[in-house]
Amino acid sequence: MGWRPRLLSRSDEVRPVIEKQLAAGTVLFWAGDPSDAVALIIDGEIEVLAEQVNGLVRIGKHGNGAYVGDKDVVAERPRRFTFRTTRPTRVEMLAGGLFLERMRAAGGAAEPRAEALVRLLPASTLSAALLPQEGLSLTNFPFSVGRAGSDDDDDKGADKRARLVIAEKPPYRLSRRHFTVLRDGATIRVVDPGSRLGTLVDGERLGLEPLELTRGVTHEIVAGGPSSPYRFQLAID
Repeated sequence: MGWRPRLLSRSDEVRPVIEKQLAAGTVLFWAGDPSDAVALIIDGEIEVLAEQVNGLVRIGKHGNGAYVGDKDVVAERPRRFTFRTTRPTRVEMLAGGLFLERMRAAGGAAEPRAEALVRLLPASTLSAALLPQEGLSLTNFPFSVGRAGSDDDDDKGADKRARLVIAEKPPYRLSRRHFTVLRDGATIRVVDPGSRLGTLVDGERLGLEPLELTRGVTHEIVAGGPSSPYRFQLAID
């Protein structure tokens, strides 16, 4: 299992860094494999696939300059996801030990260009009707969630600022731009720009100051007051 039998020949085993040109559809790492290597994308694209009841489902992707499989190596755990090329892709494969050495030499900042994988997941029956079963992978930021405007609203274009626009009937719980997910490099934040009934993150009221979220944690977001049915999970991997 793992990258060695798939991507390396026997003569490659003693070399800690291997550059490979991969065809579209090549699996670098399978979920459940031991984490013994990291891939740096030189040119191309690699998708992240999660195992669901209906098969592999795409939940994200990585492009040029991103490390793939690094978080599992650092955490010393089996692969959580399957990684597969979407088009011809050139990668640099690094043995896990070498990657950790590079990380230590860089003072713990070995992946400055790696992207966080951010997914918006349902946490209630109502939100499950608004999102795909596997959740929504957020790739464009800022990402706002809000209510659709009505013909009677003064600012009829305001709802266009929300990427997840929810049709809600009065009495309204949601504002037209209720909460927004922000990304600055590897840092993920969430902010409430001033909704009427507020937003809770992990049970705490969110203010106008953006709140930095923890990677590797699934956070609960409730929009529209503590009893609101608009409940989501935000997973950051």
